[in-house]
Amino acid sequence: MALTKSKEVLVKVPSIDYVAYQIIEMRMLKEAYVGVEELTKLKEFPKEKIDIIKLYLHINNRK
Repeated sequence: MALTKSKEVLVKVPSIDYVAYQIIEMRMLKEAYVGVEELTKLKEFPKEKIDIIKLYLHINNRK
């Protein structure tokens, strides 16, 4: 799932449902993510679960 998805789709990803709004908000401020690891900069992001979350998300920076 690319990080271009809506909040409604992101809330279905295990371990990040409660930070979906922050993910969308940060994406809007930056225009794009470079890598999934950038999500760990979010205050409430479960850093210890990044390897699992990477199985569900990928970065797609095509414009």
